[in-house]
Amino acid sequence: MKQLMALAAWAALGAAGLAACAAPAVGPAAPRAAGAAPERDALAAAIGDAACTEDVQCRTVPVGRKACGGPQAWWAWSTAQGDGARIAQAAARYTQASSAAVQESGRMSTCSIVPDPGAVCTAGRCTLRVPALLR
Repeated sequence: MKQLMALAAWAALGAAGLAACAAPAVGPAAPRAAGAAPERDALAAAIGDAACTEDVQCRTVPVGRKACGGPQAWWAWSTAQGDGARIAQAAARYTQASSAAVQESGRMSTCSIVPDPGAVCTAGRCTLRVPALLR
């Protein structure tokens, strides 16, 4: 029963996590709120290709804001290549723009919690970690 509950909790994150292995460092779960595209592009540029040689170089940054609070997604980035302060500032600007777009549109969210999956170095790039139950 606990395994089923844990699997359900990770289901939404799992699809994004599995795809993240072959996707850009920002991941497919990246929110795409209308009106926030320039800030999204600036964050993607700050992250770059998230090149890495080992897991210790990989970090995550929360992105977007759900209507009930908390991030919409997490993006992976590399300390070997990225400037943490610049990435945090770009993520904050994108989150602010995304929040404004969500509020303006009146959209709602599931209010589910999107936990930080962590990041690992896979094939020379930082990607979101896939939960153990989904491997």
